[in-house]
This record gives sequence, C-alpha cells and structure tokens, in this order.
Amino acid sequence: MKRIIIGALIALTTFTTQAQTDEALFLDFKIGTRLAGEESDLTTLGAGLNIQGGLGYMVTKIWGFKGDLGFNTIKTKSIANSNVVDRSALVRSSLQGVLDVAELANFGIENFGLNIHSGFGWSTIQNPSWKKAQTSEFTDPGIKGNDDVINIIIGLNPQYRINDRLYLDVDYSFNMLAKQDVTFDTHNNIKINGGMTNYSTLSFGITYSFIEKVKMSIYF
Repeated sequence: MKRIIIGALIALTTFTTQAQTDEALFLDFKIGTRLAGEESDLTTLGAGLNIQGGLGYMVTKIWGFKGDLGFNTIKTKSIANSNVVDRSALVRSSLQGVLDVAELANFGIENFGLNIHSGFGWSTIQNPSWKKAQTSEFTDPGIKGNDDVINIIIGLNPQYRINDRLYLDVDYSFNMLAKQDVTFDTHNNIKINGGMTNYSTLSFGITYSFIEKVKMSIYF
C-alpha cells in the first residue's frame, strides 16, 4: 500500500498537461480614410476621415464577435465651381462575427494574426446644409432629414501582437449600403425606394485584450 501511495504521488507531480483559456474580451480603435461612395453628376467626391471602434469577445482563439461604431466625413466639390463645397457625414453601427484565419489555417507565424470580420447594421447619412435649406417639415422615418440605410460589411484585419494583450492593426473594410435614397452630396436621388451602393475604409489602430490568457495545469 505504501508503495502504491508513493507511486501515485510521483505520478501527480510528474505527469501534467497544459490547458489554456482562449476567451478574451477586447476593445479596438482605428483611424484612417474613407474611399469612394455614391456621388451625383454635379460633384466630385474626395477621400474622407474614418474613425471606428468596437467592443468584442473571442469565444475561442479562432472565432468571436464584436459590436462597433464608425464615423466618416464626406466632402464634395461642384464640378461647375470648385469653390462650392458640400459637407456631410455618415455614422455606422454594426454587429459582426470575427474569424482568425491565421489560427484556423495554422499559419505558424509567430505574433501574426489575420482576421476576417463580417456583419450588418444600420447607418445614417446627414447633410447639415441641405437640411437647413429645407422649408417643409420632414416626414421620413428614422432620423428626420437623414438618409437611413442598412449596412453590410466585410473586412480583412491583419494584426501584429506586441504582447499578450496589445496588438497593432491594419483594417480594410468594404461597406455596402442597402436602400440609400440620395447621393452623399444630397443633390440627386439614386433610385426610388433606395438603391445598393458601397464605399471602402482603410484604417490603422490597436486592439487591447482585457483578459490575459491563463494557463492551467491538469494533473494525472
């Protein structure tokens, strides 16, 4: 019996396997540029500012989800007179799934991640000067005087890990807008009852994980 007990103690202290919790709550923030978008024949549309941030949760080291908000500036110039400038803005919200392709495909590149994120949400386009010029009362649903649309987003997000909690990010996102009624400069209708349009964003930023990955030992 004594030999059995001693043998068991040796086994408990000698043979271990490592398990790891991969769940992680994270916060990301990015800043960059908006590219393209729907414009009327009366104007030219330049690039604009893009700011976005999100709060998410990785259920495993491969997949998770996040909710985020984005803000984009829009500036157009009249073709007839370049001194005539029109400014508007787009605010976007969405719920997205996140998939770490590098982890899924086992790239084996240290400190490097490659995420694909995709989802949908709601956006609103506001043109303050156009709204101010209107004399009749707004009767549209949603935010009065704004063009409220459904957004569908898909993006590619390479990451470089600085440490267990902090990552540097590059993000390219393609945004589709369903039922957009007017162009970004709000001069012309696109289509009665809205059309499908798109724009892109390219941004740089950071991701911070609040929950440090913890290793646990299981003894046999």
